[in-house]
Order: sequence, then structure tokens, then C-alpha cells
Amino acid sequence: MTSRHYQVELKVEASCLTIVPANLHELPLKAISMKINVKGILTGTLLAMALTHSVMAAPDSIQPAPASAAQSKVVIVTEEPGHIVRYRSPRFIIYTNHFAPGDWTLYHEHRHDLLAVIAGETVAINQKLGNESSEQAVPAGTVAFFPYADMPNGYVHRISVGGTKPFINVGLDFQEAVPNVERKAALPMLEGKAVTLIGENRRGRAYRVELGAGQSLDLPVAGSALLLVALETSSIMLGDLTALSRWDSVPGDFRFFETNMPNRISNQTDHSSKAILFQAY
Repeated sequence: MTSRHYQVELKVEASCLTIVPANLHELPLKAISMKINVKGILTGTLLAMALTHSVMAAPDSIQPAPASAAQSKVVIVTEEPGHIVRYRSPRFIIYTNHFAPGDWTLYHEHRHDLLAVIAGETVAINQKLGNESSEQAVPAGTVAFFPYADMPNGYVHRISVGGTKPFINVGLDFQEAVPNVERKAALPMLEGKAVTLIGENRRGRAYRVELGAGQSLDLPVAGSALLLVALETSSIMLGDLTALSRWDSVPGDFRFFETNMPNRISNQTDHSSKAILFQAY
């Protein structure tokens, strides 16, 4: 395991961090807080502002070329050409992003809570409307929750990619009101050596799953939805109460269930398989 030493005097695996620091999206201090468990080292509530300069400090801001009138146009996130809507229901919208280095999105607006799963290591460049841009290194498997629903005027920005690797993201946009405490209490925690709780927020819980060759993980059929995002090329067998289906995945592929949730996932490859699993309350 590769460890890094930070100013908070904790050795943590970067890929297990589940909060993108506030300077990436310039959200208020109170806006990003998550309960995290990093390899059993740290449990509790951390604020992204406390981590900004000690855990994932960004380099100097990048100055992009002045935006043209077309680039300055603001659209809602689901109408931004680089945000490809893959799933839509009354409660959830899922879109994916696959941007090459140097690409810029249009300015777009977020108004709903968002869970973002970054499937591959990358360098993200964020520019809030009217502000300078900033660059942030993001490890593969980063899970970030943005409570945009708390912002009366929404959040408007555009993003680009630095470095040499693409930006591969799966975004889960929450359309319904925040679930009540009864729904949270009804969703049991996942346990076992194959799963690590990496983030908990008002919408659900995120886990990092690593299954050895031939290993399986039983899942409770509970909660309002289940999202799986692949971090590696693998073949996963998904089981529900009536059928089995094979999922041949590459990093950034996802499976989403509001009904007929699988009660087991099994690794069918001859090597370990890693994924992010999110259970919605």
C-alpha cells in the first residue's frame, strides 16, 4: 500500500479520500462535510476546508484563454454536451463525462445534490463563473458529494482537464427531497474484508469494494437505489432474487438499480476487481 504523510499527521491512502477539497469547487465551509473511514485510521466528521491545504493542496491557478461569448453561455447541467445523460427517473439522473486533456465544457449550472465518482486518476481544472480557474490532482476512485441543493442560486462553473490523462466521471444527480432519518436507519451497513466505507452523506453511503478472484459479496436488497462504478477491467456476475447477469466492465462503466437490485456480486476474473458501490437511502 502506498502511503503519504500529510500535515494532519495521518498516513492515508490517497485513493480512499472521499472529499474533493473546497478549493476545487469553492463551496462554503459548511457545504462539504462527510463521515469517512480511511483504512480504519480516521473516523469522524471532517470539513473539506481543513483538508484543503494539508491533504490535496492545489498548485497555482491556471489562466485559460478568455472565454468567447459561446463559451460563456450558461446551460443546465443535463444540457451541457459533455454531460451525457445515461439514466433518468423521477428520483435520479445519471450522466457520464469523458473529457480529454485540454477540453473545456460550457458553463453549466447545478441545482441538485450530486455524487461524483472519478474512475481514473486525473487532473481536474475548475472555473467558477466570474472567477479564475484552479487545478486539482484527483486520485482514481475518488468519491465526492456536493450539496448543491443548499445553494439558492445554484452553482455555475465549467471544467477542463490538465495533465495527460482523461477525466472519467459518473455523476448521480438526486432529484427528490433529502431522505428522512427512517430511510437512513432502514439501510444496513455493508461489512466484510472486501468492503471499506469511504463516505457517508445525507443521500447514502459509499464503499470501496475489492473482490479477489472468484470472491463474492452478499448485498442487502434495501435502500432506494444501488450504483456500481468499475475501477478496473473485470467480469462481474450480478445476482438478484430471480436471475444472474454478467457485467464485463472497464473503468468508468456503471450499473444502476432502482428495482431488481442484485443480492450478490461475484468476481469472475482471475485477478482482483475494484469498484465503488453507493447505496442510496
